[in-house]
Amino acid sequence: MKLLLIFVTFVIGLFSTSTWAVDCYQNNHGGAALVNTTITPFTVPENTPVGKKVWESGDITVTVYCDNSSYDPNNPDHIRHENIYAYILDSFHNTDGSLTNNPYLAFGVTYNGVDYDIPDTNFNTGACVDSHNDETGTTNATDCNGSSFVEHVQFSVRFRLYVKLKKLPPQQHEEYTFPPITVLTFDGAGGINTLQGAKNLHYTIDGLTNIDFLDCSVNIKIYPENQTVDFGSVLIGAIASQPSRATFSISALKDTEADCTEKFDVTTSFYTTDTLYDDTHLDMGNGLLMRINDQTGNYDIQYNQYQDFATYAPGTPDTVTHDYIAELTKNPGKDVVEGPFSKDLVIKVNYQ
Repeated sequence: MKLLLIFVTFVIGLFSTSTWAVDCYQNNHGGAALVNTTITPFTVPENTPVGKKVWESGDITVTVYCDNSSYDPNNPDHIRHENIYAYILDSFHNTDGSLTNNPYLAFGVTYNGVDYDIPDTNFNTGACVDSHNDETGTTNATDCNGSSFVEHVQFSVRFRLYVKLKKLPPQQHEEYTFPPITVLTFDGAGGINTLQGAKNLHYTIDGLTNIDFLDCSVNIKIYPENQTVDFGSVLIGAIASQPSRATFSISALKDTEADCTEKFDVTTSFYTTDTLYDDTHLDMGNGLLMRINDQTGNYDIQYNQYQDFATYAPGTPDTVTHDYIAELTKNPGKDVVEGPFSKDLVIKVNYQ
């Protein structure tokens, strides 16, 4: 009888854990559950301080869709709603210790402005789905909002993938190659569903090949040297027909003391946490929009995305300069508000 009791308890436990779950996709029900970001090989400059990022992606903005939450009413601990959690570097998808326990590089994600690169970190996203009765199919739970059954939830997330230097390797010029790594997963509060056919939206970095440590570096310099681009007085009556413009420049200066032996590229990103009107126009918050044109490269910069800046090779000039024009135009959907205004932009650099 004692053996029978143990057996029955095991069956009930197995049944209850397999019947509550939540599915998460990209954009909508049935959308992608795996999103892969393939990066180009990157290099690590010799003067990189330990703890600094050596590569990061541009902004990734996606819609997460979660549904199909259920519970077993016979389980006294049944859950009538499911909070959606974000899981960082989870051990279910990442089984290769050369990634999560690498002595030189840490992989991570910047989520809502916070960096996460410790394996198996998780946090509540604030999204919630009510759970239906798995036996009867009833949908009377209203735990999420207290008034109606929340069958599915959609929410937008903005994040960046990155690689950070933990310590320098013993030898320069040594190349490193890693398998794909899953940095961000969305699933229920009970952990990542490991059952066959489970849908847990996850984001993976691929292309981690030929990671090289350089024997030189570049410095970035902005002109004007006070790093303030001043538009002066902008006339409200004239801005609709005549954009206001201001110029500035950015230079990349290769380390003249180092004997650079390798070719490498420098890419730059104009980063902001403020609201964008579109990819190339920053909402100034006062009825104006700002566009920045790279006069040297002959293109509009895309905010929060990396774009080509310079290619260095042995024998090429040490300094590369790009000239820019910042242009203010009227936001077609808003009135211009009188008064001072300003925005901060951060210039980020990748070596590739």
